[in-house]
Amino acid sequence: MMTLNLKAAAEAALDKGFSVFPLKPKSKHPATEHGFKDASAFPARIDDWWTEQPESNIGIACGESNLIVLDFDNGSLPEGFEFPETYSVKTSRGLHLYFWEIIRRRACMTLPETRSAISNQREDIF
Repeated sequence: MMTLNLKAAAEAALDKGFSVFPLKPKSKHPATEHGFKDASAFPARIDDWWTEQPESNIGIACGESNLIVLDFDNGSLPEGFEFPETYSVKTSRGLHLYFWEIIRRRACMTLPETRSAISNQREDIF
């Protein structure tokens, strides 16, 4: 049952316009030789990867997908910052917020200031 969910999740990412690549099972490490550089937005390639390795985790090539991911390792948003409503994922150590398309163009203008303002709180920007 879990393997069907991973493949379905990879396909759902394609539906959002994201380019994906397989990660080693239960890992953040790429399962392909070139990692995010091997990412694909083609359903047939995704089908091949997850048929060969159905337990692979899912990586998203952020740049190619016009995606910004904010990773808050403490599980909460920093005080004093307001973020637009968006897709979020609870992780084992915190929270990810996903921003794409129009949000990316707008966020790029203020990203360096935001990064320095929250850099003391264990957040990552991909």
